[in-house]
Amino acid sequence: MNHKISPNALSHSLVQPTTLNKYMLTKELLDLDLTSVDGNAFMLMGAFKKAARNQGWGIEDINKVLKEAQVGDYDNLVGVLFSYCK
Repeated sequence: MNHKISPNALSHSLVQPTTLNKYMLTKELLDLDLTSVDGNAFMLMGAFKKAARNQGWGIEDINKVLKEAQVGDYDNLVGVLFSYCK
């Protein structure tokens, strides 16, 4: 009998994410293709947040990235979010 493992089960981590700093994450980057998301800033942040939660990130780490992304203009937002994705 063949059992398939859910990708979400593989990405779940029992280890709490470490503290973020502005330029580096010690936790693995998100497996998220932001190019497939509507380019609206709120849609991008929502997709990032949903993917991060599904891949085991803590809400504090997610909020730090989103806060960093919101400092500046749209180009900064896109650049920051992309920098935390594969």
